[in-house]
Amino acid sequence: MTHKSGTLLLIVLLLLTAALPACGSFVPADSRADAPSTPDPAALAQTPQPTAAPVTEDAGGYARAFYRAWETGDYLGMYSLLAPSSQQLVDSAAFVQRYAETMDTAAVEGVHIQPLAQLQEGDTAEFSVRVTLASAVVGDIIRDHTMRLAYEGGRWGVVWDEGLILPELAGGNRLALELRIPSRGNIYDRDGQALAYQGTAYELGVIPGQIADEPGLLAALSAALNTTPDRVQAKYATALPDWYVPVGLSLIHI
Repeated sequence: MTHKSGTLLLIVLLLLTAALPACGSFVPADSRADAPSTPDPAALAQTPQPTAAPVTEDAGGYARAFYRAWETGDYLGMYSLLAPSSQQLVDSAAFVQRYAETMDTAAVEGVHIQPLAQLQEGDTAEFSVRVTLASAVVGDIIRDHTMRLAYEGGRWGVVWDEGLILPELAGGNRLALELRIPSRGNIYDRDGQALAYQGTAYELGVIPGQIADEPGLLAALSAALNTTPDRVQAKYATALPDWYVPVGLSLIHI
């Protein structure tokens, strides 16, 4: 009896073991009650992003400070007001040399600034001025400039190029001054005869041994020299045949 019961128990255990695979695979459930969900890209795109605070600082103050520094010859002060992007393109030494060189070449004795207009929109601005360079050589050099400014690195700065010195210097052009002394004016007496005048002088001369038509030559020379044939002939009368003998100057008025 005991042997049969053991056999029966073994059969029941085997049947239970064989039935377990038929019940399906076991999948463990996520026991976390607050498991995060995957974010929706469309929802992220619609999420409002923080906007930069509007620029309220006056750009004109920086522009006026730049030109006041020019009026006093403070080129390093001018350079400090350049936008960082412009300072990366030109160093302070080259900047100072460019201004000093131009002022020296034009013999500028003073700089005068007259503000004309200002436009500011967002992080950019424009400032229009009239610049007068008082030159000791050529008088006043007057140019209108439109300066651009940009808000960079938490401040306004001048967007600089050589055209802010003189518009003609934009693109790397250089200023050269060429002095020309004007010719003296003609001076006449009350009868209209020239006492001092600009003209071209031609020296006339003869080689006695090569004269073929002496009467014709003397007539032409006396007319050109405003003298008589005898006076012309007297100049070469004692000369050897192969000598060149100057007989006078013929002047052409300009």
